[in-house]
Amino acid sequence: MRLRLNKIIFLLLLFNFSEEVFSGIEDQYKQQQKFKCTSENAQFKGGSKEFPSRFCVTAGVFIEYWNPRLQYNWSVYSTGNVNKEIKYIPLSGSPSIEIHKIEGDQFVKYSCKSDTNPDNYNCNSLVRKEILGIRR
Repeated sequence: MRLRLNKIIFLLLLFNFSEEVFSGIEDQYKQQQKFKCTSENAQFKGGSKEFPSRFCVTAGVFIEYWNPRLQYNWSVYSTGNVNKEIKYIPLSGSPSIEIHKIEGDQFVKYSCKSDTNPDNYNCNSLVRKEILGIRR
């Protein structure tokens, strides 16, 4: 009887925790609907004169738009997470670790070279800071 009661309590706790996980995704969706990210309302601008870029940051995600030589319509160039370290292991080239952040009026990327071990988040080079955009 006691074992059965423990199983029931365990299942109830498991069910309650699983609801909390899914509510986060709903909150992110609601936040995205409040602020529809486009190239026109992007908070940050960067790039160069020939290759301008704009960055929208919302709900922990960034979208980079670009318009080469301002001859075309703005289009999505890249997307990614904000405030989350990501390790890239390409088929060729050097693996790297990156994190994108907002620091004051700047949208920045920290990056460094790493090894091919997917669990190792240690840098094998100096960390580089790149200012990708300035608040518009």
